[in-house]
Amino acid sequence: MSKNALALFFFLIGALRAQEFPLGIWFTGNQSALDSVSAMGCTWVQAYCGWDSTDSRKHYEFILKNKHGLKVIALIESHLQNPSFAQRLVYEAEQPADSTGVENYFARLTQTTGASSGKYWPASARKHAPGYLAKDPRPNDLFLYNRREWLATFILKISPSGNADAPVARLEIASGETLLAQKEVLEKDFAGSKPAALALRFTLPANYNSAAFDLRVWWHGRVEAYLDAVVLEDFVEEAERPYLSGAHQLFRGVRDAEIVATAKRFVSAKEYPLVQRFYLKDEPEHNGHQAFRYVDQLLLQHARIEGAANGRGRTITATPNYTHGTPHPEASFERFLREARPHELLVDAYPIHADIPADTAYVPRAEAARAGLAPFASHFAYNTKLQGTFDYMIANSLLPAARVAQRHKTPWWFIAQVHGELCEATGQYRRGDNNGPMLRPPSPEEIRAMVYLALAHGAKGIFYFAYSTFSDANFGGCSPARFPGLIALDGNSKLPPDPRAIPQHASDYDTFAGRTVFTGYRKKYEGVRALNAELRRLGALLLPLQWQASFSAHRQHEKPLRPEFDLFAVTSTSFQNERDEASATFIEAGIFRQRAAFYYLIVNRRCEAGGARTVTLSFQGREQKAYVITNLWDGTQQRFSSPTHSYHVVLHPGEAALLRRAEE
Repeated sequence: MSKNALALFFFLIGALRAQEFPLGIWFTGNQSALDSVSAMGCTWVQAYCGWDSTDSRKHYEFILKNKHGLKVIALIESHLQNPSFAQRLVYEAEQPADSTGVENYFARLTQTTGASSGKYWPASARKHAPGYLAKDPRPNDLFLYNRREWLATFILKISPSGNADAPVARLEIASGETLLAQKEVLEKDFAGSKPAALALRFTLPANYNSAAFDLRVWWHGRVEAYLDAVVLEDFVEEAERPYLSGAHQLFRGVRDAEIVATAKRFVSAKEYPLVQRFYLKDEPEHNGHQAFRYVDQLLLQHARIEGAANGRGRTITATPNYTHGTPHPEASFERFLREARPHELLVDAYPIHADIPADTAYVPRAEAARAGLAPFASHFAYNTKLQGTFDYMIANSLLPAARVAQRHKTPWWFIAQVHGELCEATGQYRRGDNNGPMLRPPSPEEIRAMVYLALAHGAKGIFYFAYSTFSDANFGGCSPARFPGLIALDGNSKLPPDPRAIPQHASDYDTFAGRTVFTGYRKKYEGVRALNAELRRLGALLLPLQWQASFSAHRQHEKPLRPEFDLFAVTSTSFQNERDEASATFIEAGIFRQRAAFYYLIVNRRCEAGGARTVTLSFQGREQKAYVITNLWDGTQQRFSSPTHSYHVVLHPGEAALLRRAEE
């Protein structure tokens, strides 16, 4: 056996022994529905598992202890998820203005005094005139969930003057010209030069305008002072609904006992081996990062869940990119990983909307018109929309996630869109208030392309949203909106689910308010099942590989392939032997490495009927050596005696191939 063949043999053996590649789906449903998810090839479910321990034991044991061995991300509402709705923002006094739009800082646009020094913003009577040490916090629009009671904690220290009654500062909370709360602080409020936490509680007005909110520190110019930070926390105190308590209660340990007690039900890996993660607040804003971390670390340190070193019992949540479309697309993920410190970064990006035409091979033209989809004019027009949308998803979700996760040495998982957003009143995938596009059901080829694009950017797990069709009473100007998933709307969307419901995915249509609408259930379900069969083989091969870079062939003129990866050109040809223009070579190349070998995940981004392509990869080795390329999907090998060589692979719409290239 050659050296190269031996290395490949050990790689494949190692991949087979590797940790299972996560293939999951957001699930609501009964036992029959869970059987259907297992038959579809998923290995994980992300599911609502009860209000509390009693409810989960009564109604959701069939998920928590499912007979299929599906691993579970459990959403247990009252004592695990609800605490993570707590809102906490810390404004460091020395933080400079932030152009990324995610860091907390004081704009200090007017009437400021003092100067930044280390971790403080100090002011001295010898150097500075009386004035504001801090003014105008940014961002100031993250007071959510209609919670109006808040607490501001000002962290200050002084150099005592010896006059206990000397005025130090006035703490202020304002909404426009209206003072919501204020407090005069004297020297005697401090214990010498030790930092003091000075609390000021306030109520936001009912007509609260975030742009008008201000918290300020007026320094009187008498006692040398050092402002450290101001902490804002929501303050919810309801005896009848303690599960709604805010950050003030959470960070002072009020919820600790019930959080730990609920999680401890799942301590034993023998009794609950399938419970892997707890799902917290979905898509948290920046004000929820610290609450996420608090709950996660509380469980890690005090619940003592078996297998925590491998992530069992840790918390997780989907994280969109709140800085997409800005000059700083990595900033949002960067802050989440820095502050929340999750075990995995779980990223959702849903790109397929109603202004992207659906290929008539997927949605018949008349049905597309009835559903409010943009008319399908040509493959060129379709790709103009679709590929631009994929480019945006890559630049604003996949690539930022890959880079930030790599910096933090944190695996990232991708949630792929399999649903649409339908306005029931019109039966269309368009908003009810302005007719703007909402999401449409993606085709199997589009789902496949989304998934492989994520894998080409180093994703180490794939999830789908969502299995059951569900509804929202008020979404997109629609009352209600429906979200067609992989099965028809039935009792499986209820909580708890109707045990008599039979999941239906035999048709591509559903009826809402008397209108029959294209939903793609059958085609999507079968497409995901076929894709999962591929991923159960391919995922194990991808897990040990280290992501290096990704390139879009049609944008090589903007971002050339880097020479250190040996791949210097990618072209594509139709089955009619027509070579695509450079700007229409819709091929993605994800580049990975393990030891001395390079791996290339090549993705055909075309999703239209007739979009199959022969892809030619041109390599330029740096040394005069022979190379072997192995297609890890079918096991075929090709030897090249020259360092400059080309390799051809056929890819159908949305398909990918994983290639290994190594010196012989």
